[in-house]
Amino acid sequence: MKHYLFLILLLAGFLSSTDLFAQIAEGNWYTPIRNKLLHIVISTDSIVFRKCSFDSLRDYGYADMSFKIERKVKTTYIVSSIKDTLPVYYLFSFIPDHTSNKNYMSIESFNNKFPTITDAEKSISEIEKQPLKIAFLTKKEIDTIREGKNISSMTTTDFKNYATRIIQTDSVNAQYSNKKYKLSYLYSESGAKLILAELGFNPLVKGDQFDALFDKFYQDPETQQILIKMGTKPE
Repeated sequence: MKHYLFLILLLAGFLSSTDLFAQIAEGNWYTPIRNKLLHIVISTDSIVFRKCSFDSLRDYGYADMSFKIERKVKTTYIVSSIKDTLPVYYLFSFIPDHTSNKNYMSIESFNNKFPTITDAEKSISEIEKQPLKIAFLTKKEIDTIREGKNISSMTTTDFKNYATRIIQTDSVNAQYSNKKYKLSYLYSESGAKLILAELGFNPLVKGDQFDALFDKFYQDPETQQILIKMGTKPE
């Protein structure tokens, strides 16, 4: 009898943790890219990627990618693309970080196609080892970031701090970030802007304003070399 009771409690715990994960993951998430926000909508049966404006968060009216959720395994979804004519499966790894109270997506998400759900599930352990993550933000967090200082007010010291953070991050992740991923652009664009947000600035500006910032500091002898070290030069 005790054995059966233990199994029931274990199953109840598993179900509750699964439900808890669903509650954390489901909803609207955002991450900044060059000229807009990527808007990720996770529901009980689908994951949809859209794009929306920095200011109004209004979607542009089309879906970039749409996936049907086939199975949940821990914090990873096995999904199939709605556009694929033949059954193909992908992994989407949603990573809740309870220490920092932030949420991420593994850069390995959608990087590989699998012919069966079983093949996809066997690769979950590998995707969990990947340290490169793309931050997912709530609308409230986006609103808070928007209240940051205008990037045009950055001083030479501010920019040095920003550039140093970028270089440090790139150095730590060099062996991984030099590889090609479908989401490499998202990792680099989002990460660079969110580092700026952590320093108190509003990075939710169009790419040309970002380019103007880099051009300004490339003309400054104090910051020119650090920009070259970043691998960033004005066109």
